[in-house]
Amino acid sequence: MMRIGLGSKKLLAIDWDARNLRLVLVRRRIDGVDLLKAVSIPVPPDVKMDDAEALGAFVREAVRQARVGVRQVLMSIPRDQVVLNALDLPPTPPEEMAAIVQFQIVKELPFGIEQATLDFAMGADCNPKEPFSVLVAAVRNEQLAFYRKVAYEAGLSVERIGLRPHANLVAVTAKAPEHKSKTLLLIEVGPQLTEIDVIRNDTLVFSRAASVALPEYGDIAAARLDDSRIASVEVRDREPEETDRRSVNNLMVEIVRSLEAHRATDPSLNVDRIVVCGASGIEPQLSQMLAARFAAQAELYSPERILDLTPQRAKELRGFSAALGLAMEHGQRELESFDFLHPKKHVSKRAVQMKKMPIAVATVLLFVGSAVASYLQYVRPKQQEIDVLNKLMEPNRKAVKDIEEFKAQVEALEDWRDSEQYWPEVLVSLSANFPPDDEVVATQMEFESHPKPQAAAREGRMRVGLRTAVLGKVNEISTKLRDMGYTDVKTGKEMPITGRRGAGKYQTETGVEAILPPRPKPKAKSEEAGRGEALSPASGAGETPSKPARTPPSEQPPPESAEAPAEETAGPTTEMPAQPPEGEPAVPPEVTPSDESMAPQPENVEPEVAEQATTQPAEAPPAEEGSDESPSPEMDQGDQP
Repeated sequence: MMRIGLGSKKLLAIDWDARNLRLVLVRRRIDGVDLLKAVSIPVPPDVKMDDAEALGAFVREAVRQARVGVRQVLMSIPRDQVVLNALDLPPTPPEEMAAIVQFQIVKELPFGIEQATLDFAMGADCNPKEPFSVLVAAVRNEQLAFYRKVAYEAGLSVERIGLRPHANLVAVTAKAPEHKSKTLLLIEVGPQLTEIDVIRNDTLVFSRAASVALPEYGDIAAARLDDSRIASVEVRDREPEETDRRSVNNLMVEIVRSLEAHRATDPSLNVDRIVVCGASGIEPQLSQMLAARFAAQAELYSPERILDLTPQRAKELRGFSAALGLAMEHGQRELESFDFLHPKKHVSKRAVQMKKMPIAVATVLLFVGSAVASYLQYVRPKQQEIDVLNKLMEPNRKAVKDIEEFKAQVEALEDWRDSEQYWPEVLVSLSANFPPDDEVVATQMEFESHPKPQAAAREGRMRVGLRTAVLGKVNEISTKLRDMGYTDVKTGKEMPITGRRGAGKYQTETGVEAILPPRPKPKAKSEEAGRGEALSPASGAGETPSKPARTPPSEQPPPESAEAPAEETAGPTTEMPAQPPEGEPAVPPEVTPSDESMAPQPENVEPEVAEQATTQPAEAPPAEEGSDESPSPEMDQGDQP
């Protein structure tokens, strides 16, 4: 998490030891920092370093003289004032790391956890989804309050309090690919305390502060450099004869002791490179002795690649490693840096959700904005066209409604008409399928029709009272009715007939009730016309119909002309009376010629032709040429008026 925007404001980093105060003013950029000013000021002997008021007043005066003009300040706590421990953690989400670290570090602290402020940092290459290690630092609350008071007395606002060994790590490894994947020994020489750090894969794995006091080397005057950005005490590399060999030997002893102590926990420790920081003047001799002792390449710290400086100007910043690293790590991810002013804490699920809330709100607003823009650009013009069409269709909607209502009334009327029952047809159908009267006799019959619920059609129902000669005959009648299409057929209880007059051969009395089947719909006129055309005689010289065909209704002669053929056919004569069919009573000779249904038929006419003659007149087919047939004398006589 970035605490500030890149290039958004200037950063002032402050670092001090027992003899010098260092101020570094930078502006962050994407790939590092731009140096605006670096100032090193000797601390007067009358300033007590453990007095927050006196030290704060000195810092305030130094900032005023340096004309920095920035009130937000970054500070760092040295190694000797913190407790450091490395912890191995299982795969853990970032929001739960603080709770696990706090739980495990309690047994490692020499004081109560409520008396200190905890913070931790993980390496840049660590993956929280796999087991990893973190470096945990604990500082007493009174030490933290001391730095806050110094800033307050200096008129500054503390923005961050980091860890000096971690700041040195950032300053040394920045833009140094040769240190990648190497074991690096970092030595920062101070006038009273020297910090010894071991860095592996850009991660701090060991740190210790060795108490070795260095003597003061006479009067040291400030040098005037060509670079106006740097105002520092001149760094003079001491010649071997001028160097206090005892101090260098003491430092070598502490460094070797520290490495051997770390090798007890890491037997595979092997130093690949050595970097020495500091402005005491003994750094060149110390680096040579370290290179010979560990058989590794040793160099002096120089920020020339980081700040784009010449080697001479970068040499004057050899003691600014902690201040420069503090400024450079300020924009790093939160999990990769220390900040005792804002330590990492356990984040609840609700807090995580609240942290994600702005992103969710922004996403929703983006979608809503896109939807509104799409509506205004695409949907709204179409909706306006629909509104215009609806206004144009408004006058026709009333007419459409009236037409639909009329159509519904017509359909209801047709349903009412089609559901009409022709009771004679019903009686004929029942008579044709009724058992003989020696088995069953109907005593009463009731027919009724009433509308169906929520429909215009009518429903016909019949009730028939019966007397049967055999028990169970009513079941046969109900079966026949179902086969004929009757529904809801119900049979009554068969009651024996005893002691009644007129019972005769009938033994039981019962009844049956059923709903009549719908009457078949009449055929359309077009079907009747087509059927008539199919039955009409074909015209042709060589074709002779075997039977006279019916004449379609459209070709029938008017009623006046239809009576004449009937009279000709049915004209009675006393000499040749018509013979009725066998088994029927003879028709009396007084029958009127106009009664077509009772007119006698010629003997030589086939039954089907005679049947047609009773329903409609038919013209005699024309005789073919060469045929022996000729009109009968009776037909000739009938032609006379």
